[in-house]
Amino acid sequence: MAEQLAVLHNYTAAKIDDAVWTEKVLPKLNPQWHIAGKDEIEYFIYYTDGSYICQKRRLRTDSENNSQYWKTYWYEDATPAQSKEVYELFSALFTLTKEERRTNWVKESKKLFDYQYYYEAKWRKMRMQIDEMLLYSDWRMLADYEEEFEGELELWKTWRKRLRALLPDLDTFESNYKAFEHVSKTKYPLDPNMYVKKYPNRDVEYLSTDDQFDKLDFNVSTDFVSKNIMNISDFVNNYNQEDIVVTQKAYELMNELELFNYFPALDKTLVKPESALTPEEQNNPSTSETDNNNYA
Repeated sequence: MAEQLAVLHNYTAAKIDDAVWTEKVLPKLNPQWHIAGKDEIEYFIYYTDGSYICQKRRLRTDSENNSQYWKTYWYEDATPAQSKEVYELFSALFTLTKEERRTNWVKESKKLFDYQYYYEAKWRKMRMQIDEMLLYSDWRMLADYEEEFEGELELWKTWRKRLRALLPDLDTFESNYKAFEHVSKTKYPLDPNMYVKKYPNRDVEYLSTDDQFDKLDFNVSTDFVSKNIMNISDFVNNYNQEDIVVTQKAYELMNELELFNYFPALDKTLVKPESALTPEEQNNPSTSETDNNNYA
């Protein structure tokens, strides 16, 4: 069963933590559903009309060969109340698992299944960064822009021209991998502000030395840095996580099994039973389950 610890609800899957499965779910499951190492549930599908499909496997003994083997079979002996109880348990577990995964900031990079897409994505990321650096510095090209030192405007024009020439169109490369190679080796030029910060006396010709180029966009464009800091600040200051609405039964199970202890990153005050909603909120389609099939 260990390799199948996942819950699927409304076509969305969530992996069950091994500790949660062993310490909380198994003790709660009636032995009619699952006996580890002997008679195990493989998958369970529950429908809103109360019907269900359950596949299990039972460990058999072959006395002639003195061996054991698993035999798969359909389990059909549960009452509607018993099957609904199993669904509600899995549904509560799914909700917490899904919401913690959604709440956590990405902890690790997703594995890329298509390397061609990965290579192209790298090119597109650099294209986007170049476009943003040009966009955020457009104001310096206005007719009423005042130079901080003589010749500054020409330096900005030079920098913007170098940026535009930095990345050829994707279809000019022999392959997406060649585009990826180009991106991997390319460095951005320092904008005039960064140049003056490095050489206050401007005694080194602009963009004439290797130290006036950098791989990181945040190290080369003051306008890019300022704009992104503003965007992040706006997001953080205005972010409001919405309530997570669950059925009353699911909420009771979450507390009974102390499932919140396994999801420390999730603010449990956001999880609310339907009974805590106002009549208007209960009628909101976004807080109700409308799909016909629910899988666990």
